[in-house]
Amino acid sequence: MDISKKKKTAIILGASAAVLATSAIITGIVYSKMNRQKPIDDDQKIIDAGISQDDNINQKPSSWDSKTEEKFNKLVKYAEALTRALKASSANARKSMSVQNLKNEIERLKNLIDKAEKTMPILDESITNLEKYKVKKDKLTEVRNELNKALNDAKDALDFANLAYNKMINNKSLMQSKINELIKLIDETIKKSQFAVYQKQIKSFIDKLTDCNTVGDGFVKDAERLNLETEKTNLIAAIERSKAEIKRLEELLKNPQSEEQKKEALKKAIEQFEKDVNEIAAKVDTTTDLEDMKDLSKQIDELKNLGKDYKNDAEQLGLNDEANKVNKAIKKLEDAKTKIEQKITQKEQEVDKLKKDVKKLLKDLDVAMGECINAKTIDEFDAAISKLAKLIADGETLLTKTKEAKLVDETSELETKLERAKKVLEQTKEKRDAKSKIVDEWKTKINDEINALKAKVDATKNANTIATLEPALKELENAINHANGILSDANNFEEKTKIQAEINQLTQAIADANAEKQTSAQRLEQLKNINAELVRKTNEAIQKANAAIEEAKNNQNSDDKSKLETIIANLNDAKTQLDTTKTEVSQESSLVKQIEDKTTEVNEWITKISDQKQKVEQKEAEIAQKKQDIDAQIKELDKKQKALEEASKDGDKNKINEAIKKLEEEIDKAKKLHDDNKNEPKLNEDNQKLQDKIDEINKKNLNAIKKRINDTVSDLQNAINDANSAISDTHNLEKVNAALGKITTSITNANDVKQDVEAHKEQYLTEFNKLQSKIEEAIQKQSTLQTQKTNIEKERAKADEEFNKFKEKVNKIISDYEANNTTSAAVKKSIQDLEQATLDANVLESKTQVIAYNALLAKISILKSTISTNLAKMRLKLSQLEEAEQKEEDRINQIKAEVNTMISNLNSGIHEVEKEHTTSTSLRSDISALESIIELAKKLLLKTDTSPKLSTEKTNLNNKIIEANAAIKNANIKKQQLIEQENAIQELEDFSNNVTLTVNDRNRLASTVSPSELTLNQTNTNYEVKYDSWLNPNDKEGKLEVEVTIKHKKYPKINKTYFLKIFDFKKTFEIPEITSNFEEYLDFKKHPENMLKDTLLSKINKFKNKTIDENKKIFNELFKFKNILPSNVEFDYLSLNNDGYNVSMKFKGRSIVSRDREGTLHYDDFVQEKQINLEKLNDIIKWENTRYIAYRGFMAGNKYVYYVNDMNNEIHIDKVKEKFKDKILTTSLIEETLNWLVPISKKWRDICKALFDENKNSAGWVHGVYPSLSARPFNAYNEK
Repeated sequence: MDISKKKKTAIILGASAAVLATSAIITGIVYSKMNRQKPIDDDQKIIDAGISQDDNINQKPSSWDSKTEEKFNKLVKYAEALTRALKASSANARKSMSVQNLKNEIERLKNLIDKAEKTMPILDESITNLEKYKVKKDKLTEVRNELNKALNDAKDALDFANLAYNKMINNKSLMQSKINELIKLIDETIKKSQFAVYQKQIKSFIDKLTDCNTVGDGFVKDAERLNLETEKTNLIAAIERSKAEIKRLEELLKNPQSEEQKKEALKKAIEQFEKDVNEIAAKVDTTTDLEDMKDLSKQIDELKNLGKDYKNDAEQLGLNDEANKVNKAIKKLEDAKTKIEQKITQKEQEVDKLKKDVKKLLKDLDVAMGECINAKTIDEFDAAISKLAKLIADGETLLTKTKEAKLVDETSELETKLERAKKVLEQTKEKRDAKSKIVDEWKTKINDEINALKAKVDATKNANTIATLEPALKELENAINHANGILSDANNFEEKTKIQAEINQLTQAIADANAEKQTSAQRLEQLKNINAELVRKTNEAIQKANAAIEEAKNNQNSDDKSKLETIIANLNDAKTQLDTTKTEVSQESSLVKQIEDKTTEVNEWITKISDQKQKVEQKEAEIAQKKQDIDAQIKELDKKQKALEEASKDGDKNKINEAIKKLEEEIDKAKKLHDDNKNEPKLNEDNQKLQDKIDEINKKNLNAIKKRINDTVSDLQNAINDANSAISDTHNLEKVNAALGKITTSITNANDVKQDVEAHKEQYLTEFNKLQSKIEEAIQKQSTLQTQKTNIEKERAKADEEFNKFKEKVNKIISDYEANNTTSAAVKKSIQDLEQATLDANVLESKTQVIAYNALLAKISILKSTISTNLAKMRLKLSQLEEAEQKEEDRINQIKAEVNTMISNLNSGIHEVEKEHTTSTSLRSDISALESIIELAKKLLLKTDTSPKLSTEKTNLNNKIIEANAAIKNANIKKQQLIEQENAIQELEDFSNNVTLTVNDRNRLASTVSPSELTLNQTNTNYEVKYDSWLNPNDKEGKLEVEVTIKHKKYPKINKTYFLKIFDFKKTFEIPEITSNFEEYLDFKKHPENMLKDTLLSKINKFKNKTIDENKKIFNELFKFKNILPSNVEFDYLSLNNDGYNVSMKFKGRSIVSRDREGTLHYDDFVQEKQINLEKLNDIIKWENTRYIAYRGFMAGNKYVYYVNDMNNEIHIDKVKEKFKDKILTTSLIEETLNWLVPISKKWRDICKALFDENKNSAGWVHGVYPSLSARPFNAYNEK
């Protein structure tokens, strides 16, 4: 049972339906190509420029004056451009587009909404200011309403776009996560498959990786659409790794396993199975993601089924212990299954609760945003802000949870709603601040009023005269009235509670002012009683002035110049008396004020009467001027009359009309001048002359008037002719509208002419009556045109209705097709219906052409195009369905061809296994290949069950499979025979590997060994062993090679010849390595200390120019090499280099290195040089016979401790520490130490002397002899 075959894509990755839906959403939405509305360039230029070049869109509404034509037009154009841009951007925001395009559209829409919101107050203020400009107001109101509608729609579109954008971002993130999970799964599966040895285990890994590749191919396309280039590249690489591993595993499957191999493989598979169970059980405890839990549950089921297979196989193979292990693991899986299902249930409940919480919060946010929008008072604003802010905070918490739970839709909706809520919150705070600002302004206003009122109260208190007190009282009363108005407005203010303290203060201030008003009124009465006499004198002077003024009033329009001069004299007398009285009452400011006022009045009348006198004088001059004006007007009338006569002679209608118009204008001026002067008796005679001239011209102008009437009648007739033409064309609405406009204009003009000439119609009654009649006829034609227009509009409305019904019918046919297009019969019916609709559309088009309805003809053309497009779509679908039927037929033919090919492959495979084979491996490979072909044939055999048309192929293929199985059975017998021969070869190989030859005495040269001295370590009756044919020695390396031949007695053709090597013989060439350890080579015992230096140096210097024999003699005298050189090596010569420190030695010798098959020996001669450096020879000589041990010192307080570092004798360290641990360092102590150390060391020859100074911390010195270091001073060091 192949459990892995049951695994599908969703099981592998935990890619649930939601994830696959995500992929579909990304495929269908994010990357769909759409027709986005491109912003109109002119509109964008208008929007970018603002309302005008010098006024910014952000200015206050009151600064914009739409009454001026320029600003009105710019505001209209700007608002209309903004409306169109909002509509286009709103439409784009609702369409499917890429992430980046949608982001850009959101930013554009936000910008447009911001501009529109700032424009609305300007429009509102402008509409208010245009109250007296009805046309402009109506136009701007229409523009404002369109913009407001587009603005509201844009806000909805922005919410829609934000939600779509958030979903895209979350889906993209989710796809990234899924791709990374798939890559991780592929790599983990490949890692585990490396250890797969059991065939079912191998097959399960192949199927698992295959399914991973299937998912990966789909994810690659999604990654490409989402621009996830890195993830795409990594995933493709992982798929390639997976394919390579599949190929490797498939090769493993081709290798058959013996029963023992199966047992071992199954044991390893079960061991891996137990690990997998433990791993998945651990994951059950740690996983927290719902989809991961569901995936684990499915993996547990899969692993459990695989375990059952392993258990059955183990029992069949007799592996009872392994079967028990699997049983225990299955029990653990069942426990894990129970646990994960409980966790899934709990997690689903948590997710459901989370979804409900999100849904409730979204609803609460809508309510809270509504409260924010509808709030009016500060308290309402504060409550709404507090509530919305808390909900936003709760939303942020929920958002974190939805992201953790991977709830894409809830996360997107919540992100969008929170973004909107934050904006509403910010706007509400701004409104609240604005409202608070109004409250502050009210407080300032009331406080200013209180201060102003108090100032008036103080001014009244400080007034001490009637002149100052009376106006102060009036101002106080006005201030009290004004304050009462402010108080009334404040009491009606909707935020009254916020300014109650200020209202109370203002109320008190008003009360205080009223009290002061009453007190100051009493003071004023007292002041008036004191000044009664002064008042009498003042009144007397004023009465005289009033009499003079009264006389002036009565004669202010008099034409009597002498009378006016008398009145001026009386006024001057009254003024003199007022000035005298003013001096007498100078201490009473109120009386002074009355006198000054009256004096001012007298002066005014003096001025008026003087002016009247001047007017009288001026009137006389004006009469003379008007006489001149009348004469000039008469001349101008004559001039215009003459111009008309000249135009009439010319016969040009336009010139005549123009001359008439100018003459009439001049007559109007003359009439006005006549009317202006008719009340002036002094101009009666001149006025009559002007009237006579007017009458004379009117009489002369009669013919011109008649011509004007006749021209008007002609114009009416032309309009009537056009009307008759339009009436005859019964369906042409455009022609009717044109004729109606023309005749209406003509009637208006004719009525104007009629009105102009009607006053004197008796002079041209015939022409006038003709005009009247023609106007009535034109009005009748106008009525007929209006009726025909109504009829055509009804006719077209009926045609529109018929078209709409037909369009609904077409849409239903198309929608029915969309709902049912899976069968060719259904598609054919839709095609027939739509073809009939095409005919109906042609009929409808013909009927529409009859009524000349071009706009409807355009709609019909579009609908016909839609019908044509859908017909093509349906015909393509029908072709696809018919093609599918053909594909089924092709599939059957393909299976027949595959069966024939498979039978041919089986024949080839049978031939391969039946031919002669030399190895079991080649035969096993051919058998495996034929078995693979049989397996494929069996699968193909299943395909033949899918159609009765394949019965013959099924029989033929089944017979060939039986034949192939029989061939495999015979081939297995041949294979067994070959295996026995191959086993014999392997056994001989194993025997040869264990054969060894020994030589008892190897303390000699290998060239001295004979075959009889060789001993064979083991024997076997199945084999014949020979090893005396050829011995090959190498004395230089101390080894011996022996040729050995082994032959199988049962299978003589099976034999092996090879070489055995025997080592560790004595070598003929071993020269010791020359080092700087001169103790090994110099023979110091022959020379006393005081002679050694001279002897060595003198003898070494004598090396030069010596014979070889003399060199050898010196060498033997100085060095001990002669005792350690091999017997076949001899010293050749010794020499001293020019530097005097390097001694060169030369050695020579020869050695046997091989023997050929003919028995001839071969030798290797050698010459080798060695060098010794004598640079430190002086120190070696100096201290050879005096042996000391080196030591190191370290400080402890102000005392020093010494210890031995003997390299080979650590125990001396403790002895030194104990002996010298509390002693002060002195020179004598150093000497004592050296003397004490002499008998301790037997090998170490270096000497170190150290001197330390605690107070100076100075450098000490060390002198010693080292094998590789010359004696030299260096700084001493301390160790604590």
